[in-house]
Amino acid sequence: MRLQKCDRSEYSGEKTRRGLHFFHYSNRCRKGSTDTAQRTYMKDGRQFRRVFNATLRRMPKRPSLKESVLILGATDFDKAVLEALGFQNVTLSYFGGGSSSALKIDAEDIALPNGSFDMVFAHEVLHHVRSPHRALCEMLRVARQHVIFMEPNDSSAMRMLTAAGFSFPFEILSVQAHGFQAGGVRDTNVPNYIYRWNRREVEKTVSSYLAETGGAVHASGYWDFSVDDLDLSLRASTTRLQLFGSIIGERRLLSLLRGSQRILNGITGIRQQGNKFLCVIDKQSTLRPWLKPDGEEIVFDRGFSVHRHSD
Repeated sequence: MRLQKCDRSEYSGEKTRRGLHFFHYSNRCRKGSTDTAQRTYMKDGRQFRRVFNATLRRMPKRPSLKESVLILGATDFDKAVLEALGFQNVTLSYFGGGSSSALKIDAEDIALPNGSFDMVFAHEVLHHVRSPHRALCEMLRVARQHVIFMEPNDSSAMRMLTAAGFSFPFEILSVQAHGFQAGGVRDTNVPNYIYRWNRREVEKTVSSYLAETGGAVHASGYWDFSVDDLDLSLRASTTRLQLFGSIIGERRLLSLLRGSQRILNGITGIRQQGNKFLCVIDKQSTLRPWLKPDGEEIVFDRGFSVHRHSD
């Protein structure tokens, strides 16, 4: 659930010796919003930062901290996470309202030239558009080198949990939290389908769009339960979590979720089945082996042999 699409937001961050700790942010939403949206949230950014760092460490060549970064659907939380990781040249963008200093950008039709930024970053944005694949392709076009996004994970475990009623396929909760005024598809009051991604889905999309060069995909699935007592009450109409809360108590359920998150993330195979999916795409510059430059054009290399390159 993302409550940052409101017109005004206030942010403060706390850092510990280990870096990013908690982010506190309050949202004063659109006129007509209900009290459920007008409260202060405390979002724990440690798990996201931990997975982000681990994913970058596995890359043969880590992104430079000097890269220019465009954040789609930006929040102060997103900006603070990237800055805590060391990225300083960060530009915020929003679909509609937001800070007057931020760019106004439609993720499905980014009005910027090819390669405008070294990196394009999106945190839980793609499932709010009508065509997530189109938005990802736009990110690939605008980024010179890297595309990074975090979305719901399309894992076997999450499919089973959704079928069992512990997750709902449409984001009803976000629209409820925005006072039934926004929070859905393209920030309307129509709940968006929660499109989930996995490594294979990204690889197919990247290979289709970047047909000439391709891109290396570095992906991590993990568990991150960002739920509090109000979230549980809002989920009552769409999931079974509230039922368990009524049986064992909401505080015990929240403690159980936090404890199980640590255990689940400690086992590699189970961690990859988590509810979150972080992906880093490293765009390649070398042409496919069956292509070659011909002046300013790229043409098929008639000397290419499938058998020679498959040996």
